[in-house]
Amino acid sequence: MRSQPLAALALVAACLGRPHWPDTLSLSPIPGGKRIWDVGVFASAPDWERTPWARPEDVAIAPVYVAVAEDGTACIVTADVWALAQSGAFVKCPTHWRMPRA
Repeated sequence: MRSQPLAALALVAACLGRPHWPDTLSLSPIPGGKRIWDVGVFASAPDWERTPWARPEDVAIAPVYVAVAEDGTACIVTADVWALAQSGAFVKCPTHWRMPRA
């Protein structure tokens, strides 16, 4: 009888320690995804506007979380994707991949 609560406690502890991976993020290739080179966060609208991926029509609400692919394109991602993304992971952009401005 005493082992059941311990087993339940172990199960809950194991689940709490594992982050929930968003559908748009994977450690293996995903359809429409690109391999990430770096991630960044821009704390203010002016910081974002100075990047090569910002556009005049953007309505930047800081902070702006970005995943940069190996090909130089970037995607604005959610905070949970940004927090879990790492170099070499694959991200499927929920909007579109942005080419850097010249």
